[in-house]
Amino acid sequence: MELHITAQEKELLAEVLRQHQRELMLEISHAAHHDFKVALRDRARLLEELLKRLDAAEPAVKRAS
Repeated sequence: MELHITAQEKELLAEVLRQHQRELMLEISHAAHHDFKVALRDRARLLEELLKRLDAAEPAVKRAS
């Protein structure tokens, strides 16, 4: 899949994902059940990889027609 976003959209998306990442880490630290913690950690790893790819991606540049 390919997604074209502007620099402003990329910044907003990264901000939202980082906020969710912080909330997820807090939820992991408070989780009581092992299986739930494992699932949350898997989700956190996926989110971290997504953020790395987003940070490395170049935003699309809109060109005048």
